[in-house]
Amino acid sequence: MKYAKQTQTGFQIGLITELFPNTSFPEGGPPASFLEQNNICEVVESLAYNEKTHKVEASAPFLVNGKVYVVEIVALSASEAAQKASETQALLATEIRNTRTALLAASDWTQVADSPVNKAAWAVYRQALRDVSSQSSFPNEVVWPTAPV
Repeated sequence: MKYAKQTQTGFQIGLITELFPNTSFPEGGPPASFLEQNNICEVVESLAYNEKTHKVEASAPFLVNGKVYVVEIVALSASEAAQKASETQALLATEIRNTRTALLAASDWTQVADSPVNKAAWAVYRQALRDVSSQSSFPNEVVWPTAPV
């Protein structure tokens, strides 16, 4: 964990052993009393955010509620949001195609000459699997065909 020590020119940020090289600390880190006496704050380097609408950017260190933040959440521009949506759609489509490929591979045995199944029913099922990407709601919503019994 990184810490910040406030100086006259801003913040000095680093590991506690870098900020106090001649001081030893317990395994669990410095006690709260030491941090308070030396005006030391935790550094926040990551934040939770909605990836569809925002991004995290590095920023100049700033103090909020006793913590020093070195990142901030920024709204995506319209073009960034469109790009993110396009990437998300492409990933979803790839996942669905991978599932379809696995289902087709798992049913390959039904098409061999001596398989004890209704080959015509399985052929219809397999064609429906191939047609999944042609559905009008693909890739946001997919209706998977039911395998014959």
